[in-house]
This record gives sequence, structure tokens and C-alpha cells, in this order.
Amino acid sequence: MNRIAIVLVVILCSVLSANADTYSWTDDKGVVNFTDDPTLISPNTG
Repeated sequence: MNRIAIVLVVILCSVLSANADTYSWTDDKGVVNFTDDPTLISPNTG
């Protein structure tokens, strides 16, 4: 029973730490791009 509880805690902790913001934009050629770093987004996207 304790092993099951430990495994569940480990799984829940890994799921919670996997949360990240994702940004998407379409470039001048119509290609949809994705990133988790907002500094990589081109300033002339609109």
C-alpha cells in the first residue's frame, strides 16, 4: 500500500512540474510556429 502511495505522489509531482506556457504565431510565409520562449517571437508578427 505504501508503494502505491509513493508512486502516485511521484506521478503527481511530475505532472505538476510539466506545466509550461506555449506561444504560437504565424510568420510571413503562413507557417505556424510554436515555442515556450516568448523572446523567440518575431516582433513583426501581427
